[in-house]
Amino acid sequence: MNQDDTWLPITYRDFYDVPRMILVEYEGAFYLFDCPFNDEMDDYPSDFTVYRLELAQGRNALESQAWVGLAEKGTEVGHVRVEDVHLDPSKRTSLAASVLSLLVE
Repeated sequence: MNQDDTWLPITYRDFYDVPRMILVEYEGAFYLFDCPFNDEMDDYPSDFTVYRLELAQGRNALESQAWVGLAEKGTEVGHVRVEDVHLDPSKRTSLAASVLSLLVE
């Protein structure tokens, strides 16, 4: 992680070692990092699938308690390894903006 990295505030749902569903706003767009439990693996995947949401969808998610189906409303923009998502020490308030450059479309 770059020492001069910008920290972006996050909102999250589901937490197991790290947040498993993260919503972050960056440069006027909302991004959803989704890493749901995989029943077949009986574990969490090693990658987040990242979706870009329309502004209204992102803002509505922030105001709503339910995020059910939120990923399906977005446009998939890539994947990033869970270990490459740098979070603040509490793992609950912010992530490093540089992770967005790691997306592989």
